[in-house]
Amino acid sequence: SGNTAIFGGGVYNAGSGILNFSNSTVSGNSAGQGGAIANSGGTVIVTNSTVSGNSANQGGGIANTGTLNIANTIIANSTSGGDYLSSGGTIGTNTNNLVEDGSISGAIALDPLLGPLQNNGGPTFTQALLPGSPAIAAGNSTISNAAPINGLDQRGFARTTSDIGAYSYN
Repeated sequence: SGNTAIFGGGVYNAGSGILNFSNSTVSGNSAGQGGAIANSGGTVIVTNSTVSGNSANQGGGIANTGTLNIANTIIANSTSGGDYLSSGGTIGTNTNNLVEDGSISGAIALDPLLGPLQNNGGPTFTQALLPGSPAIAAGNSTISNAAPINGLDQRGFARTTSDIGAYSYN
């Protein structure tokens, strides 16, 4: 959180690179393109993660010119640049996601009702799912129980329901 860059405020993947991103929160970053994640020609795989509160001139959440595979992931609350921007990129996998602004077809397009980035237990800060969040029990349990998630959330807590995002409501 809190990073600034020209491309990929949180993470930048370029060329033929493959980025596997799971059980992670990327929040409060900014960039010219891809406030949280910029994928320039490579492949990005995002599983059970939360991308929230990022900003960019283009693609506040994710900017993609390669291949994006997302599952059980929240992309929301982008303060500028929209949640997702594809400039010739493709979506390979799109399973049980919540993209607040509706910029990824087939994903839930609602406010995920997230708490602030804070210590919710575990070794890293997370954004809790608040009561009534449409992400609660809306994930795919086959994905969240398989490697690399292994039935745990970002905090290392057992996922008692298959929630979308890095944080399990429990």
